[in-house]
Amino acid sequence: MHGDPSASSPRPRRIAATATAAAAACALLLGLAACAPEPIAGQGGKDADPSQQESSWGETDPGSEATQRQTELPESFPREQFPLPESATIYDTGERDGGWFVVLVAEDEAAAQTLWDSVVTASGLVAEGEAVETSEGGTALDFTGPTLRVFALTIPQPDGTVLLNYELSPIG
Repeated sequence: MHGDPSASSPRPRRIAATATAAAAACALLLGLAACAPEPIAGQGGKDADPSQQESSWGETDPGSEATQRQTELPESFPREQFPLPESATIYDTGERDGGWFVVLVAEDEAAAQTLWDSVVTASGLVAEGEAVETSEGGTALDFTGPTLRVFALTIPQPDGTVLLNYELSPIG
């Protein structure tokens, strides 16, 4: 009984079983996450109305789209810290989780790049890391500014237009 404790102890088997179970749980969660639908800019994530679920990426129920989108910036939107060009067309905007979002629409890829550059420069944003290409052919990148954190995403559309989604949250 008092010999080599590792020879008769179930502890190594318990640790191995726990590690195996944890690895299996992680694999299951990652697999489920990969199957989850992508969020659409302006649709509110986990608190979104389940009746407004998308039928495919980037497409919502046409009957509800016009009533869901807002094209006027909220009163609380940080216009001074995140100025938009006068020529920008707002596709959707609103407040969410203590921050704001704004989705702009550009005629094509070239106009989207010009608009992206203009917004970044006017807001004094600095990129955090490198841009990532999305599976839809867009670009995703995190930025910080003097008073804001911004997640920016471009979403090419089938008609050739490009949506530019900006998620803003205050720093501090």
